[in-house]
Amino acid sequence: MWESFVTQLFSFWVICCAFGCYFSLEVQQGDR
Repeated sequence: MWESFVTQLFSFWVICCAFGCYFSLEVQQGDR
């Protein structure tokens, strides 16, 4: 049960990080 919670939290963090990096790149391209 604990391991599944950690796996969900880690996968959620990875998705947020990837989305944040993609969004920041889109903003930089839009400014230029």
